[in-house]
Amino acid sequence: MKGSEDIIGAFRTVTEANRKMLSSINTEAMQRANNMISEAINRSTLCGLAFDVNEYSNLKEKVSGVFNNTYLNSIDTSIFPQRMINDIAGMQASVAVIGNITDMTSMLRGLEFNLATANIDGCFNVVQGALNKNTLKIQDFAFLKNSKIVEVFKDMGNVLSLPQGFISDINSINKSAVIKVMNNNNISYRTDSHKFVDNSSGNTITIGEMNSICAAGDVLEGISADEKFSETELMDFMAFLDSSPMMAMYNDVGKKIFNIINNFNKTISFDKKCYYHCRARSNSEPPFVWEQMKAAPYGFTFPGRYNHAGQSYFYFADTKDGAEKEIGKHMSEKDRKIKTLQTVELGVIGEVNLIDLSAKSMRGLNTFLRYIRFPLENDKSSRPRVYLIPSFVSECCRQCNIDGIKYYGGKDYSNYVTWSDGYYNFIRNV
Repeated sequence: MKGSEDIIGAFRTVTEANRKMLSSINTEAMQRANNMISEAINRSTLCGLAFDVNEYSNLKEKVSGVFNNTYLNSIDTSIFPQRMINDIAGMQASVAVIGNITDMTSMLRGLEFNLATANIDGCFNVVQGALNKNTLKIQDFAFLKNSKIVEVFKDMGNVLSLPQGFISDINSINKSAVIKVMNNNNISYRTDSHKFVDNSSGNTITIGEMNSICAAGDVLEGISADEKFSETELMDFMAFLDSSPMMAMYNDVGKKIFNIINNFNKTISFDKKCYYHCRARSNSEPPFVWEQMKAAPYGFTFPGRYNHAGQSYFYFADTKDGAEKEIGKHMSEKDRKIKTLQTVELGVIGEVNLIDLSAKSMRGLNTFLRYIRFPLENDKSSRPRVYLIPSFVSECCRQCNIDGIKYYGGKDYSNYVTWSDGYYNFIRNV
């Protein structure tokens, strides 16, 4: 395998005749690739499906193979080392797939033109120009996430000048999240604030929030198209709840959410024989008795994912580890030194009417339900904004005679909340 200096030299010494030959080859390869992509998109459209991460990855791999085989069969591989050919083919595949699924941006057009002639300097300048701006189009962000262009440039001696924290952002965003939103022209990415922006309203969400929006399963089967929400609608509704929480039912999105829950006919009862409830107490305190482990008295609680401050709801999980992890998310380093976790095993009494929002499958969830799954992260405010929509959802559930919610906790456990603690009996401390 040739070293990076050999690769750099190979690119620098490509003759004009070689470039023309590459361009000619690419014209044919690009046409075949575009036909393949169009057929895949048409199949998805006919089935009413959006591209998911697996379909995107499979298609990109096939398109990359089209370019790769064309080069290997047509050019002098002593001039173009194998790794270089693979890298060019992979980048061209990313441009071709994203450019067909979404609008072709000026950055993608520039890359397509320069890759057709193996002009890596030209590619570098196009990408650097886009990164020098504060706002990056969502299609360009998707390309930088789903291609290896940053690493390829580095291998070839062209080191991009990246905005501070950009590599961390690219690594933190889920590929499935980027694929879901990359066709939404209303969203862009701010390299200075590290947030996604709704271009029409100016509302923003973080990388973690975008991952949560796009990482869930479809639990609302058969809802109509006019009941679905876009990411930008929910971004704006979250901002509305932050400024006018008591007016949610006067907001069009709020009305739609309520109507969906009111017409939701797929509920469950308890699905385990026992559950686990955890509380933190001071190291200097004696253990809680069962009555103290129940829901806190009204008016004393902090805001939770499904309760406003003061509302006394009962939270629990279906594993001991899950219950303790949930309490740990709310503890500071100081708390961990001076407090002890006490966990009890619970039995259940009778039946309840729960809405199940816990889907572990991460495909196609109605967008508003994705908003209930934002991680708390480092928000220590008295009213975390990640709880705004979940709290509204719980209010809708109460009005619709739903007793509680089963919701996503982690890959190994689910969480639950009910408005009353009267369904449970103490089994043992664990």
